Amino acid sequence: MTARLETTTTYTAEDCIVRPGEGRKVDSGMTLKINAKDMDGFFGMMEGCLEPKQLLAPHTHRRETQAVYVIEGGSLEFEVGGEGGLRFTADPDCYVIKPKGVEHCFWNAGDTPVRYIELSTGANFEAFQKTTDQLNKIKVARDAATEYEMKIHVERIPGLMKRHGLTSVSGLKMPFIRGIAALLERLGPDA
Repeated sequence: MTARLETTTTYTAEDCIVRPGEGRKVDSGMTLKINAKDMDGFFGMMEGCLEPKQLLAPHTHRRETQAVYVIEGGSLEFEVGGEGGLRFTADPDCYVIKPKGVEHCFWNAGDTPVRYIELSTGANFEAFQKTTDQLNKIKVARDAATEYEMKIHVERIPGLMKRHGLTSVSGLKMPFIRGIAALLERLGPDA
């Protein structure tokens, strides 16, 4: 999806509205709805959906503060501040702030998909989302730290999945799920 509002003074309704189903879908499952470029670089807006028992991996952004608005489908469980940090539930119509420089993750512990909107300051996270179209997810995760000043805390994923009964990670196709289940069993109940 390219920027809708270029440096022109003549706009149509189609330049100013993003209709249901429109936007650029990326492999992470997010849909880029409004490009940061259209918001003078201040923020971009994406829409996502977490499937039942799905985790959005723990990560830290150095540059972006983010906000999530839970649209519908159920509640999302949030952890802000890493292990031992804040843990809370956000129901539909709730807003959540995720400050830059603070580890965070969230998951859908329920049995129905949960739709949400995510706002990110600047265009950096939007650029990262576009790279997830690449096939090599491991390389993208590894390079995120240097290219996008973002750290994905992959070492925490198995423990979070086990503790909260989660079965998948958003944006990650998991044909090796049996291997994950075996790993979680080996980790034991305190993982």
